[in-house]
Amino acid sequence: MLFRSQITISKPITIEFEVGCPVSVEMTSPLFLLGTCTGVRIRGGNFTLSGIGAGVLTYNSSTHATNVTIEDATCTGSGVEGDGHQFIGGLSGASLSNIRVLNNTVYSCIIGVSLNVDSAGSLNGGLISGNAISNCVGSTSGKGDGIHHANGSNTPSHLRSEEHTS
Repeated sequence: MLFRSQITISKPITIEFEVGCPVSVEMTSPLFLLGTCTGVRIRGGNFTLSGIGAGVLTYNSSTHATNVTIEDATCTGSGVEGDGHQFIGGLSGASLSNIRVLNNTVYSCIIGVSLNVDSAGSLNGGLISGNAISNCVGSTSGKGDGIHHANGSNTPSHLRSEEHTS
């Protein structure tokens, strides 16, 4: 399966790939963009990233997403910092609630999982668990992180991160 353009998610949806299904993301942005949505589930898929800035899931400052789960996926980047590959990441200012990142495998990206809602955003509840994240590349700010969390709302995030391997 080959994707060359971004898909914006703005309604409840379940996207399920067969176990091990090869998914090529050949673009200069992540495949899925969260808009204003509730009840999103992405399951499975063996994502291979190519193109500067490619990734699997992103959000921006106008995102208001609740009850989002991504699970049982594999993501492989190029291992080159300049390519900017990421599994989950986005721009600060989003409002995210009950985000679940479960049992994924991530290789050779600049960021494995980033829940960055700094600068007027908010994060309220979530679980990052059972993920294997390795070879995160990058030595400059915002790169080289397996799991990154930043909450700019000055309120507790209620985010749990547990049981990962590398």
